[in-house]
Amino acid sequence: MATSQLNPNAISHLLVPLQLSGNTTEQQNRLLQEYLAEAALNAYKTAIDQLDRLSAQAVLEMDKKLKIEIAAAMVEIIRRHTVSNKYKDEEVGSNRTYPPTYRVRPVEAQVTELKKYFPTLGSCMEKLGRRSLPEGAEAWFAIPRWQALAPTYNEAVEMAIAILATKRKFQNRIIGRLGPTYLRQSERSRLAEKILGEQQEGNDILVVGA
Repeated sequence: MATSQLNPNAISHLLVPLQLSGNTTEQQNRLLQEYLAEAALNAYKTAIDQLDRLSAQAVLEMDKKLKIEIAAAMVEIIRRHTVSNKYKDEEVGSNRTYPPTYRVRPVEAQVTELKKYFPTLGSCMEKLGRRSLPEGAEAWFAIPRWQALAPTYNEAVEMAIAILATKRKFQNRIIGRLGPTYLRQSERSRLAEKILGEQQEGNDILVVGA
């Protein structure tokens, strides 16, 4: 089995777990800065109207401590409003679990299995599967880059479905409806794929904690 050689020192420079934060656009950054600056100015004006000389001096003497508290409060408010509760009342428990015999194979075994069905797949940084798992991940998984399988994302999905159909009972009820009009990656998915591809550049199979 052909694998790429990975310098141990290079592993430490790979960004695992995958971080999608910090990838806002320049326009978003500018608008957020203007929006938050306006909110801070309004808060300042309201607070000043409630102060006299003594209380104003007390605020000034707090200096860095006050700045830290205000910054922390703003971050907490923003974080709270970015978590959606839209479907909170619709959440229900689930009795879906893995079969008793379910086990995640080592990355090396996953790569071997993938290459049985997709012989054109090339290298993989298999040693990444020996690292500590990112928080929230169950295991390391070997995932082919769709670009290594087919010219388009949709063709790669159909190819994978066809392979699955040979392994287990499977009925495709949307044959002919997997084109780009019906199926496409979200912007966040494309961004995650781009970052992973850059971290594991030159490899057809990506190692992902999931």
